[in-house]
Amino acid sequence: VSLSKYWTGHHVIDFILNQKILQAERAEINFTVKASTLQEIPLSESEICALFGNILDNAIEAASSVQGVNKWIDICISQKKRMFFVEIANNYAIKPIYRNGEFTSTKKTENAHGYGLKSVKRIVDKYDGMLTYQTENNIFKVNISFLDF
Repeated sequence: VSLSKYWTGHHVIDFILNQKILQAERAEINFTVKASTLQEIPLSESEICALFGNILDNAIEAASSVQGVNKWIDICISQKKRMFFVEIANNYAIKPIYRNGEFTSTKKTENAHGYGLKSVKRIVDKYDGMLTYQTENNIFKVNISFLDF
């Protein structure tokens, strides 16, 4: 059983990370966090929950599809003055489907998907941030940058 850890000093982000680590541990996924202590960031608590919750839920689902013991998620969170960076990477066995400029869910239930990454994009766009995805060698990376907020 894990004890709560504090990486960023931001109570909402640390709470979400602790919750997702518990989920990852249950799925036997190695979960690492590298983070700097954060100053104030402009996102609301609900936006932080949507942003980190959706991306980490997707990462846990994707890493869970990997057979064997080498399942992992790596998170890097940093802030430099008025810039805020998040990178979340995970391995996967089932390649994400990219169609019409967006990722399509692989969830079985038709009405239970498609909103997570749209929500993330809406939040990033609201603050004029940048959101990029990379899929290569069975690794999925999400990079989010907020500059000059």
